[in-house]
Amino acid sequence: MIDAEVQRLLAEAKVLRARGEKGPALALLDRLLAVEMLPEAVYLRGVVEAMPDGGEAPPTALVGGDAMKPLDDDLIGLVTAWHDGALVLRWDWPGGARELRVAVWTEGAALTDREIEAGASPAYEGEFKRRGFYVVTPRTRHAAVFVRISRCHGGECLATHRVEVPRPAVRWAVRVEPRPGATPQRFIELRGPDMRLTDLRLIRSAEYVALRPGEGTCVERLRELTLTAGRATIALSHPPTGELLRLFPGDADHRRGVWFLSEAGRDRDVA
Repeated sequence: MIDAEVQRLLAEAKVLRARGEKGPALALLDRLLAVEMLPEAVYLRGVVEAMPDGGEAPPTALVGGDAMKPLDDDLIGLVTAWHDGALVLRWDWPGGARELRVAVWTEGAALTDREIEAGASPAYEGEFKRRGFYVVTPRTRHAAVFVRISRCHGGECLATHRVEVPRPAVRWAVRVEPRPGATPQRFIELRGPDMRLTDLRLIRSAEYVALRPGEGTCVERLRELTLTAGRATIALSHPPTGELLRLFPGDADHRRGVWFLSEAGRDRDVA
């Protein structure tokens, strides 16, 4: 779940926006919307306004639990790569260690250190050196996972990395095509890898860009759409209102990690 302090700031931001005022909370909301973050996967890079005590955030930090936790330094040269849905890890095995602990958790999971350690798996020196790598298979549809490697005795952290999860990114934008003597044609243009999408929903909202389909009014719904040669278009039939728009993938596509990203960051329903 999203951190409680971030929830409070988001609620405050909505009030500020309704009043036409500005503030740190509104800056945080703008930041989240600009990068199309989902509420269950919030990750902030040096957003000063997001710190509850007003202090400056570290360059890289995870929002989760009761605090923002800065990432540790890498002491063993950890290298990560994705292969067929598995995360392949390589590092320089530290001297004096027969076994290490490898923990992987989902961004935004808000786990305690004890919970992270409880889910860790062992890595053995002999097996690692024979294979030359270590493989984990995270089960996540979020934007990233965290990997932490630590010693078994004493718990010294040797490396912590944030690793982006490969996701099919589909960029979209509202286009208006003038037509002499007729109402301009409005459509959505999509660009991304060739794929079949189902149950797309275009959500309109008045005060802020919807974070979920239920936070606005569904003005267009398309049961199926195929991107061919990296492109597709959706003709819009509803009358324009000037309100904010956001395009959502269907539940099945969302579960397999399809990521919709607005080219403008914020699209208005205009003619």
